Amino acid sequence: MKYKLGTKRLKNIIHPSIKDGYIYISNPKAACSSIKLYLARCMTNNPEFTPVSLHKRKHLPFDDPGNLTNDNLERLFNGNYFVFTFVRHPLKRVVSAYGDKIAGNRFQKKEILALLGNNPDELEKPVSFDEFVKAITSQKPEKLNPHWRPQVHNLYPNIIKYNFIGHLETFDTDFNYVRNKLNLPVFPVKRQNVKSFKAEPEALLNPFNRFRLARLYAKDFVRFGYRPQGIEYLGVLLGYLPGNTGLMLRRGKKLLTKLIPAGK
Repeated sequence: MKYKLGTKRLKNIIHPSIKDGYIYISNPKAACSSIKLYLARCMTNNPEFTPVSLHKRKHLPFDDPGNLTNDNLERLFNGNYFVFTFVRHPLKRVVSAYGDKIAGNRFQKKEILALLGNNPDELEKPVSFDEFVKAITSQKPEKLNPHWRPQVHNLYPNIIKYNFIGHLETFDTDFNYVRNKLNLPVFPVKRQNVKSFKAEPEALLNPFNRFRLARLYAKDFVRFGYRPQGIEYLGVLLGYLPGNTGLMLRRGKKLLTKLIPAGK
Protein backbone atom coordinates (compact mmCIF):
# COMPACT_ATOMS: atom_id res chain seq x y z
CA MET A 1 0.00 0.00 0.00
CA LYS A 2 2.87 2.37 0.78
CA TYR A 3 4.29 1.59 -2.66
CA LYS A 4 1.00 2.21 -4.49
CA LEU A 5 -0.13 5.30 -2.59
CA GLY A 6 3.12 6.81 -1.39
CA THR A 7 3.87 7.66 2.21
CA LYS A 8 2.77 11.30 1.93
CA ARG A 9 -0.66 10.49 0.48
CA LEU A 10 -1.02 7.61 2.93
CA LYS A 11 -0.50 10.00 5.84
CA ASN A 12 -2.98 12.45 4.36
CA ILE A 13 -5.91 10.06 3.96
CA ILE A 14 -5.54 7.34 6.62
CA HIS A 15 -6.62 8.19 10.17
CA PRO A 16 -6.40 5.12 12.40
CA SER A 17 -7.19 4.62 16.05
CA ILE A 18 -5.64 1.37 17.18
CA LYS A 19 -7.24 1.82 20.59
CA ASP A 20 -10.77 2.20 19.23
CA GLY A 21 -10.32 -0.28 16.39
CA TYR A 22 -11.08 1.80 13.31
CA ILE A 23 -9.49 3.44 10.29
CA TYR A 24 -11.13 6.52 8.83
CA ILE A 25 -10.16 7.31 5.24
CA SER A 26 -10.70 11.02 4.66
CA ASN A 27 -12.30 12.37 1.48
CA PRO A 28 -12.17 16.16 0.95
CA LYS A 29 -15.53 17.92 0.47
CA ALA A 30 -17.42 15.02 2.05
CA ALA A 31 -17.59 16.20 5.69
CA CYS A 32 -14.00 15.12 6.35
CA SER A 33 -13.26 18.08 8.64
CA SER A 34 -16.37 17.40 10.71
CA ILE A 35 -15.57 13.71 11.01
CA LYS A 36 -11.93 14.25 11.94
CA LEU A 37 -12.91 16.78 14.60
CA TYR A 38 -15.47 14.42 16.13
CA LEU A 39 -13.05 11.48 16.14
CA ALA A 40 -10.28 13.62 17.63
CA ARG A 41 -12.61 14.69 20.43
CA CYS A 42 -13.48 11.06 21.08
CA MET A 43 -9.81 10.08 21.22
CA THR A 44 -9.01 12.89 23.67
CA ASN A 45 -12.28 12.36 25.56
CA ASN A 46 -12.78 16.09 25.34
CA PRO A 47 -15.90 17.40 23.57
CA GLU A 48 -14.30 20.87 23.41
CA PHE A 49 -11.00 19.75 21.88
CA THR A 50 -10.12 22.10 19.00
CA PRO A 51 -6.83 21.42 17.19
CA VAL A 52 -4.74 24.14 15.63
CA SER A 53 -5.40 22.52 12.26
CA LEU A 54 -7.62 19.66 11.14
CA HIS A 55 -5.42 19.10 8.11
CA LYS A 56 -1.99 18.58 9.70
CA ARG A 57 -1.40 15.26 11.39
CA LYS A 58 0.89 16.68 14.05
CA HIS A 59 -2.10 18.52 15.53
CA LEU A 60 -4.34 15.43 15.62
CA PRO A 61 -4.28 12.44 17.99
CA PHE A 62 -4.58 9.71 15.34
CA ASP A 63 -1.91 7.03 15.07
CA ASP A 64 0.55 7.92 12.33
CA PRO A 65 0.52 5.28 9.53
CA GLY A 66 3.76 6.70 8.18
CA ASN A 67 5.55 5.48 11.30
CA LEU A 68 4.16 1.95 11.13
CA THR A 69 6.12 -0.95 9.67
CA ASN A 70 4.75 -2.66 6.60
CA ASP A 71 3.70 -5.63 8.76
CA ASN A 72 1.85 -3.40 11.23
CA LEU A 73 0.26 -1.43 8.41
CA GLU A 74 -0.92 -4.64 6.78
CA ARG A 75 -2.48 -5.74 10.07
CA LEU A 76 -4.52 -2.54 10.12
CA PHE A 77 -6.33 -3.73 6.99
CA ASN A 78 -6.57 -7.47 7.65
CA GLY A 79 -10.15 -7.37 8.87
CA ASN A 80 -9.61 -6.61 12.54
CA TYR A 81 -10.26 -2.89 12.15
CA PHE A 82 -13.42 -1.15 10.99
CA VAL A 83 -12.51 0.76 7.83
CA PHE A 84 -14.91 3.49 6.76
CA THR A 85 -15.26 6.65 4.72
CA PHE A 86 -17.91 9.01 3.33
CA VAL A 87 -18.68 10.06 -0.22
CA ARG A 88 -20.80 12.76 -1.84
CA HIS A 89 -22.75 13.20 -5.07
CA PRO A 90 -20.03 14.04 -7.62
CA LEU A 91 -21.68 17.16 -9.05
CA LYS A 92 -22.65 18.62 -5.67
CA ARG A 93 -19.14 17.94 -4.45
CA VAL A 94 -17.47 19.76 -7.37
CA VAL A 95 -19.84 22.73 -6.98
CA SER A 96 -18.94 22.86 -3.28
CA ALA A 97 -15.23 22.73 -4.12
CA TYR A 98 -15.64 25.56 -6.62
CA GLY A 99 -17.49 27.73 -4.12
CA ASP A 100 -15.04 27.10 -1.30
CA LYS A 101 -11.69 27.13 -3.07
CA ILE A 102 -12.22 29.07 -6.30
CA ALA A 103 -14.98 31.60 -5.61
CA GLY A 104 -13.53 31.85 -2.10
CA ASN A 105 -10.09 32.75 -3.51
CA ARG A 106 -8.24 30.08 -1.53
CA PHE A 107 -4.68 29.05 -2.39
CA GLN A 108 -5.94 26.04 -4.37
CA LYS A 109 -7.14 28.57 -6.95
CA LYS A 110 -3.54 29.17 -8.04
CA GLU A 111 -3.31 25.98 -10.07
CA ILE A 112 -6.59 26.76 -11.84
CA LEU A 113 -5.44 30.27 -12.70
CA ALA A 114 -2.20 28.86 -14.10
CA LEU A 115 -4.06 26.30 -16.21
CA LEU A 116 -6.17 29.10 -17.64
CA GLY A 117 -3.05 31.09 -18.56
CA ASN A 118 -3.43 33.68 -15.79
CA ASN A 119 -1.07 34.89 -13.08
CA PRO A 120 -1.49 32.32 -10.27
CA ASP A 121 -0.83 34.97 -7.64
CA GLU A 122 -3.82 37.09 -8.67
CA LEU A 123 -6.27 35.26 -6.43
CA GLU A 124 -8.83 38.04 -6.73
CA LYS A 125 -9.18 37.47 -10.47
CA PRO A 126 -12.65 35.97 -11.07
CA VAL A 127 -12.85 32.45 -12.47
CA SER A 128 -16.25 31.41 -13.75
CA PHE A 129 -17.62 27.94 -13.18
CA ASP A 130 -17.35 27.31 -16.93
CA GLU A 131 -13.64 28.19 -16.81
CA PHE A 132 -13.15 25.99 -13.75
CA VAL A 133 -14.77 23.03 -15.54
CA LYS A 134 -12.60 23.65 -18.60
CA ALA A 135 -9.47 23.61 -16.43
CA ILE A 136 -10.19 20.47 -14.44
CA THR A 137 -11.42 18.45 -17.43
CA SER A 138 -8.18 19.20 -19.26
CA GLN A 139 -6.13 17.24 -16.71
CA LYS A 140 -5.76 13.56 -15.93
CA PRO A 141 -8.32 12.70 -13.21
CA GLU A 142 -5.76 11.12 -10.87
CA LYS A 143 -3.60 14.28 -11.01
CA LEU A 144 -6.34 16.69 -9.91
CA ASN A 145 -6.44 18.50 -6.59
CA PRO A 146 -8.02 16.15 -3.99
CA HIS A 147 -10.88 18.59 -3.38
CA TRP A 148 -12.20 17.97 -6.90
CA ARG A 149 -10.32 14.81 -7.81
CA PRO A 150 -12.69 11.88 -8.49
CA GLN A 151 -13.41 10.11 -5.23
CA VAL A 152 -12.28 6.76 -6.57
CA HIS A 153 -8.80 8.32 -6.83
CA ASN A 154 -9.04 9.68 -3.28
CA LEU A 155 -10.33 6.50 -1.65
CA TYR A 156 -8.77 3.65 -3.68
CA PRO A 157 -11.67 1.20 -3.27
CA ASN A 158 -9.79 -1.34 -5.41
CA ILE A 159 -6.91 -1.33 -2.91
CA ILE A 160 -8.61 -0.61 0.42
CA LYS A 161 -11.33 -3.00 1.61
CA TYR A 162 -14.03 -0.90 3.26
CA ASN A 163 -16.42 -2.13 5.93
CA PHE A 164 -18.67 0.86 5.37
CA ILE A 165 -19.01 3.72 2.87
CA GLY A 166 -21.43 6.37 4.08
CA HIS A 167 -23.08 9.05 1.97
CA LEU A 168 -23.21 12.73 2.83
CA GLU A 169 -26.82 12.80 1.61
CA THR A 170 -27.78 10.49 4.51
CA PHE A 171 -25.06 11.66 6.87
CA ASP A 172 -26.95 11.57 10.19
CA THR A 173 -28.20 8.02 9.70
CA ASP A 174 -24.94 6.73 8.27
CA PHE A 175 -22.73 8.35 10.88
CA ASN A 176 -24.92 7.10 13.71
CA TYR A 177 -24.32 3.62 12.32
CA VAL A 178 -20.56 4.19 12.51
CA ARG A 179 -20.80 5.63 16.01
CA ASN A 180 -22.87 2.71 17.27
CA LYS A 181 -20.66 0.17 15.53
CA LEU A 182 -17.59 1.58 17.28
CA ASN A 183 -19.37 2.37 20.55
CA LEU A 184 -18.17 5.98 20.44
CA PRO A 185 -19.53 8.72 22.71
CA VAL A 186 -22.40 10.93 21.58
CA PHE A 187 -20.55 14.18 21.06
CA PRO A 188 -22.31 16.52 18.62
CA VAL A 189 -21.01 16.29 15.04
CA LYS A 190 -21.14 19.87 13.86
CA ARG A 191 -20.48 20.60 10.20
CA GLN A 192 -17.21 22.39 9.61
CA ASN A 193 -16.29 24.64 6.67
CA VAL A 194 -19.91 25.35 5.78
CA LYS A 195 -19.67 28.43 3.57
CA SER A 196 -22.24 30.92 2.43
CA PHE A 197 -21.84 29.63 -1.15
CA LYS A 198 -24.95 27.46 -1.37
CA ALA A 199 -25.50 27.07 -5.12
CA GLU A 200 -26.91 23.74 -6.27
CA PRO A 201 -25.50 22.15 -9.44
CA GLU A 202 -28.62 23.17 -11.35
CA ALA A 203 -27.79 26.83 -10.75
CA LEU A 204 -24.35 26.56 -12.37
CA LEU A 205 -24.38 23.63 -14.77
CA ASN A 206 -25.37 24.00 -18.37
CA PRO A 207 -25.90 20.71 -20.27
CA PHE A 208 -22.40 20.77 -21.77
CA ASN A 209 -20.72 21.17 -18.38
CA ARG A 210 -23.00 18.56 -16.86
CA PHE A 211 -21.92 16.15 -19.61
CA ARG A 212 -18.22 16.95 -19.20
CA LEU A 213 -18.31 16.56 -15.43
CA ALA A 214 -20.33 13.34 -15.60
CA ARG A 215 -17.61 12.00 -17.89
CA LEU A 216 -14.88 13.09 -15.47
CA TYR A 217 -16.68 11.58 -12.47
CA ALA A 218 -18.09 8.55 -14.27
CA LYS A 219 -16.47 6.03 -11.94
CA ASP A 220 -17.76 7.91 -8.89
CA PHE A 221 -21.31 7.66 -10.20
CA VAL A 222 -21.00 3.93 -10.81
CA ARG A 223 -18.86 2.89 -7.83
CA PHE A 224 -20.78 4.82 -5.18
CA GLY A 225 -24.32 4.33 -6.43
CA TYR A 226 -25.28 7.78 -7.70
CA ARG A 227 -27.82 7.94 -10.54
CA PRO A 228 -26.92 10.26 -13.43
CA GLN A 229 -29.73 12.31 -14.92
CA GLY A 230 -30.42 13.31 -18.53
CA ILE A 231 -27.26 14.15 -20.46
CA GLU A 232 -25.22 12.81 -17.54
CA TYR A 233 -25.97 9.25 -18.69
CA LEU A 234 -24.02 9.79 -21.88
CA GLY A 235 -21.16 11.42 -19.99
CA VAL A 236 -20.94 8.51 -17.56
CA LEU A 237 -21.11 6.01 -20.40
CA LEU A 238 -18.26 7.67 -22.31
CA GLY A 239 -16.19 8.25 -19.20
CA TYR A 240 -16.58 4.83 -17.63
CA LEU A 241 -16.01 2.62 -20.64
CA PRO A 242 -12.70 2.30 -22.50
CA GLY A 243 -12.10 4.61 -25.45
CA ASN A 244 -12.49 1.83 -28.03
CA THR A 245 -15.80 2.65 -29.73
CA GLY A 246 -16.72 -0.92 -30.65
CA LEU A 247 -16.10 -2.22 -27.14
CA MET A 248 -17.95 0.77 -25.70
CA LEU A 249 -21.03 0.03 -27.78
CA ARG A 250 -21.00 -3.65 -26.87
CA ARG A 251 -20.78 -2.91 -23.16
CA GLY A 252 -22.90 0.22 -23.16
CA LYS A 253 -26.28 -1.52 -22.93
CA LYS A 254 -25.25 -3.44 -19.80
CA LEU A 255 -23.92 -0.32 -18.09
CA LEU A 256 -26.97 1.76 -18.94
CA THR A 257 -29.19 -0.98 -17.52
CA LYS A 258 -27.28 -0.60 -14.25
CA LEU A 259 -27.42 3.20 -14.27
CA ILE A 260 -31.00 3.83 -15.39
CA PRO A 261 -33.69 3.03 -12.78
CA ALA A 262 -36.28 0.44 -13.77
CA GLY A 263 -39.15 1.94 -15.74
CA LYS A 264 -37.21 5.03 -16.82
